[in-house]
Amino acid sequence: MKIRSINVTNINRLRNAFYDYLLENAVPFNNLGLIEGKEKLALYFEISGNPQVFEFDKENCIGHEPAIVAEDVIKPMLNHLMSYNTKA
Repeated sequence: MKIRSINVTNINRLRNAFYDYLLENAVPFNNLGLIEGKEKLALYFEISGNPQVFEFDKENCIGHEPAIVAEDVIKPMLNHLMSYNTKA
């Protein structure tokens, strides 16, 4: 179901999509959250105790499935995030 507006339900759907995308790509994360600002959403999670924050425009979510939004936000940094799997 495509996102038609940014509300609590859709923020939860987005959060779940980010959670699933990180798990599917073997990114070792903790404390995942999605924070709503005036015009942006911020994805927050930790990898090996290091905070990771990705901001993106709310309006870019409208008309898209949550899984597509999650992929679009994380995919550009996926190789970097997956490299934490090899660090001790």
